[in-house]
Amino acid sequence: MSKRGKPDRRVSRDPKGSATSTTDPETTCHPLKRRPRLFAVLLVSFIIWLGVLLTLYFRTVYPMRYPSTDATATRPGASALPSAPR
Repeated sequence: MSKRGKPDRRVSRDPKGSATSTTDPETTCHPLKRRPRLFAVLLVSFIIWLGVLLTLYFRTVYPMRYPSTDATATRPGASALPSAPR
């Protein structure tokens, strides 16, 4: 049995043979405890994760979708991809 105490389900049979379940009125589930330190740690880690994802997006995907206005290509028709020959 866990510390929270799951309610015990007891099955009693009446003389006709049908099963009925009843719960013990003394056994109740306790509410969860507040853990502000855990919440703060999870919140900070979530914000750091979002920062990493935004950094990766703005360093890789964003420049490909919206190229800068300065001419990086040296000749007409040259590709702006970094791996393409110039």
